[in-house]
Amino acid sequence: MSEQEAKRQRISDLLYAKIEVTEIMDILKCSSSLIFMVAKMKKDGKDLSTKEGSGGHNLNRDSEFLGDLKKSIKEDPKKSMSRLSNEFDVDMGTIRRVVKEDLELSSYTRTPRHLLTDTLKERTVEVQESWCMDAWFTNVSTVKIFSDEKIFIVDQVYNRQNDRWLGGSP
Repeated sequence: MSEQEAKRQRISDLLYAKIEVTEIMDILKCSSSLIFMVAKMKKDGKDLSTKEGSGGHNLNRDSEFLGDLKKSIKEDPKKSMSRLSNEFDVDMGTIRRVVKEDLELSSYTRTPRHLLTDTLKERTVEVQESWCMDAWFTNVSTVKIFSDEKIFIVDQVYNRQNDRWLGGSP
């Protein structure tokens, strides 16, 4: 007899002894819905044991599912967890658990990097210096604005929290 079946049997015995539901909840530390379910099972004359095969592991996490998910992530590591859960028609918690525990992957955020090489950065600095010299000796009514930004080109703005990719540790 499993632990669950033993608890159901104890609830049945306490109900037979005419003990109140609140007292049974305190004695066995169980929910009222379980007590009412056992009472209904007794009333209908059903067996208190669980169905065969119930209470098993998550049936979605089989080798075929893991292989398909790994293939999908390898094709597009930027695909979001919610899109993967919709694609495989499983709960998002299942996808996260499989990615973290079974596939041992982590979700990383995109970090902005300089896109220019060192030689291009030096050339950009030289051009800016020459513009500064031109500004000193040209018409004062023309105003030029210079920036001391470290990133030399304007790139598309990303929300780091949403722009993620899945990868394993090297």
